Amino acid sequence: MTLITFVEIVSNSSASMDYIKKLNLYERHGVKEYWIVNPENKTAMIYRQNEMKEYEAPEIYANEDVMESKVLEGFTVNLREIFE
Repeated sequence: MTLITFVEIVSNSSASMDYIKKLNLYERHGVKEYWIVNPENKTAMIYRQNEMKEYEAPEIYANEDVMESKVLEGFTVNLREIFE
């Protein structure tokens, strides 16, 4: 089974694990989208794999933005609703 999208909620104690270790792990194992949500600074990022199965530079979102999956049709997240 291949994971298509994975969402991680960052906490102060797990930040380095989420931003570095898990990012590399998920890229290596073919997770097509890796979403990292940081409630502390009200930001989120989406890493997406390219044709070479490598993550491209992340798309960065702020507290008023709507994030949209490119691999899960119709899946969106309104960050305003999450961060309230």
